[in-house]
Amino acid sequence: MLKPQDILVCLDVALHDDRRSYAAIAAHLHMSVGAAHAAIQRSIEAQLLDEAGRPIVPNLLEFIVYGARYAFFTKLGRVTRGVPTGVAAPHVQDWITGHQESIWVWPDPHGSVRGQSVEPLFPTVPQTAMECEGLHLSLAMVDLLRVGSARQRAVAVDALERQLRRN
Repeated sequence: MLKPQDILVCLDVALHDDRRSYAAIAAHLHMSVGAAHAAIQRSIEAQLLDEAGRPIVPNLLEFIVYGARYAFFTKLGRVTRGVPTGVAAPHVQDWITGHQESIWVWPDPHGSVRGQSVEPLFPTVPQTAMECEGLHLSLAMVDLLRVGSARQRAVAVDALERQLRRN
């Protein structure tokens, strides 16, 4: 059975398709080598990654777009300090115009903004997102799919498709 961190690992592998070791992936994502290895093995079994550990982009997109909202559901929480996600993530407001959107954050004491909390897929997501802009954007799009309105989800699908298909 897939775990939320498997999406984090799959997105990282898809964005950095450079055949890194489990240790390198784990270090980049601030998780244990065992957790990274287990995530990759589950993702291979779920056919999100091929036997060599490379992303199967159509399958990965299909699962994230249609399944993440239900498998890894969350709700907006209390206002706290954190790292911006969803519509508040860097560059996202360029794509979503109209009325003022609320600010969502992954709770983190070192975060730069205050907003409604969104539970991250894995505890190290805020730290990882601050270090890797591409992964930050992908994870913010996953949060739009998990919590957002229909309009926000449509923007997220388009952004994820562009990001994953160019790699």
